Amino acid sequence: MTPYSAGNKTTVKFTIDETPPAAPKVNTVKSTSTYVTAAERYSVITIKVGTKIIGTAATDKYGKFKVKIKAQKRNTSLYVSAKNKAGNVSKSVKVTVKQLKSPLPES
Repeated sequence: MTPYSAGNKTTVKFTIDETPPAAPKVNTVKSTSTYVTAAERYSVITIKVGTKIIGTAATDKYGKFKVKIKAQKRNTSLYVSAKNKAGNVSKSVKVTVKQLKSPLPES
């Protein structure tokens, strides 16, 4: 209860969000990909290689996001996580960069 200067009291109820967001859903990342893209709406997405952050972006009201990254070498492990407004962080999703298939030779 909170006392006011007039002697009135009021009770304030609130909820503390301690639930981490679901792990992001990530598209296939190829060696030439420069975007990683869905997560809890209005969350912040972080992409790491090891412990180094290589990109961040906010999701929109639908949970969609697009993070610009530099092209990564084949077999590089990317770790993608989401952080909601309450500061809770999801489990990281490990994404392994795939090799882009070579184009067919010209005839």
